[in-house]
Amino acid sequence: MTEQLFVWRDKEESALQLKKHCPFCGRHFPEYWVQLESLDERRNRRDEASGPYVVFPAMLSRYEGEYAYRLSCQRCGYYAYELNHYDWNKYAGPVWGTPYQATLRAFDANDTSVELEELGTYLKERHKLLSAIGWRRFEELVCDIFKHHGWDAQLTLPSKDGGADVILFQNGERTAIVECKKYSSRRKVGVGMVRQLVGASVRFDVRNAHIVTSSSFTSGAEKAARDYVDDGFTIDLHAASDLFQLLAVYNANLPRLPEISAADAYDLWPTSSDRR
Repeated sequence: MTEQLFVWRDKEESALQLKKHCPFCGRHFPEYWVQLESLDERRNRRDEASGPYVVFPAMLSRYEGEYAYRLSCQRCGYYAYELNHYDWNKYAGPVWGTPYQATLRAFDANDTSVELEELGTYLKERHKLLSAIGWRRFEELVCDIFKHHGWDAQLTLPSKDGGADVILFQNGERTAIVECKKYSSRRKVGVGMVRQLVGASVRFDVRNAHIVTSSSFTSGAEKAARDYVDDGFTIDLHAASDLFQLLAVYNANLPRLPEISAADAYDLWPTSSDRR
């Protein structure tokens, strides 16, 4: 069975009704009511909006020329929002925007519709999903992780990588290469791969290289990486356990309930307005 992950997606609505409780998990939202004020009075106030809406102080943000009414649930990640444009030169009030609220969708782990930020966030809490990712998606994720850690990272073409899946640049200069190995947890990366990476480092004229794997390394590979320091090469080995720590850079807004079934995947924001 193909592994699926569940992510929130915008769903256009005819009207936005902000409620006292999250319609997905029932969590209570703190709220208060305010009356319409003039634009000048509200210009520097981020925590108020015109009624008759229930407004959530910490969730409200103002953009240039627009006011965004937004709420989000800290438990499950559900959200709803509406952007209202103000142009007091033409209109006496706001021009209402289109309201949206979150609906839950199911995607295959390799679906490119899933952002790498979302995939990485999901993997942080569900490590077993790593086995369902294809080798190219794994390379894309590793490349994106290095970008989040401050590198200018470029993914190479699959058929012409020259022994490196990702090339790392700093200040416009090529400084390191990365080889990605998407293996099962029982298959370890051996010393031969370390030697191949050193050869690729020579071809790319770099002295720093990384191997990132979804499994682990043999003791021979770890010893070889240490020994190559004497030859002027720094070979960093990143096992699956290290990869999961690197995923800390991701923090997408995803459902965080313990279990979500495939039957819940479509249009799941259901419940009655009196849910407690």
